[in-house]
Amino acid sequence: MFFGLSTIMFSRVRFDPLPTLTLADVVDTFAPYPVIPLQLYLYYQCRASEIRSYVMYTAGPGYTWLVFEALLYVIFTLCWTNGHGMHLAANSVHNVLDREYFSHTIVDALKHKSTLVSLHSTIDFWDEKLGHYVWHAGIYGMQAVLVWSAPIGTTTQSFVDMILLTVSSVIYGIMLFCAQVEGGSVSTGIPYLVLIASLILRHPWAHIKRSAILLYFGMATILTGGLLAWWGYINGGEFP
Repeated sequence: MFFGLSTIMFSRVRFDPLPTLTLADVVDTFAPYPVIPLQLYLYYQCRASEIRSYVMYTAGPGYTWLVFEALLYVIFTLCWTNGHGMHLAANSVHNVLDREYFSHTIVDALKHKSTLVSLHSTIDFWDEKLGHYVWHAGIYGMQAVLVWSAPIGTTTQSFVDMILLTVSSVIYGIMLFCAQVEGGSVSTGIPYLVLIASLILRHPWAHIKRSAILLYFGMATILTGGLLAWWGYINGGEFP
């Protein structure tokens, strides 16, 4: 959440040691380093009992699936980091190109129009066409595996836990909505929301209310879906 907010807050602030970059570019570069270990730790906590069982004793019937699930999670993690890098680098170059383009006179700009068009097309491919989809596919995949493997607790969430879960899920739901609309990836975002909702609703409510992960992603999914429906309504069903 911090890195998402920093992109908004620092997108216009120049990075003094290298003025062609913004402070948001620099901060966003470090996003994978805290996020990925935390995601892997969260997945481990979801499957801790099974992992300890298979390591300490013999492989049970679910061992093959657990290995496949873990590898799938790592692959989605790599997609997240790879797509994030594509998007960040291409977007940074795009910003520099736009500034250089508009800093020239119209006559000078027209002399290099074909080159500029080629550069913009290449950057657009790595950023908007490929980078966003690989990046978001990684995010969606990691979260789907977490929801699938979410453990069911023995007690319901406390009042304080519910407050924290609600606030964090609202922030996440809004950021997920913004990422889909700004990134032009609503076509993949809607199937993701349907998938997450399906994975959550396979559990009865008695299980859902005892799982922080299911509650968190459930509330965020409802909010993101509602915001997308609102966006589609006010824009006549059109999405970027």
